[in-house]
Amino acid sequence: GTAFDIAGKGIASEVSLLEALKVAERYLKEDLK
Repeated sequence: GTAFDIAGKGIASEVSLLEALKVAERYLKEDLK
């Protein structure tokens, strides 16, 4: 995803990275249902 691409390039701030992780966790939980 775009958020991960930006984080991977070191452009995103630490807060943005944490937000991206929260979104990823949400998707993973949805996949487990």
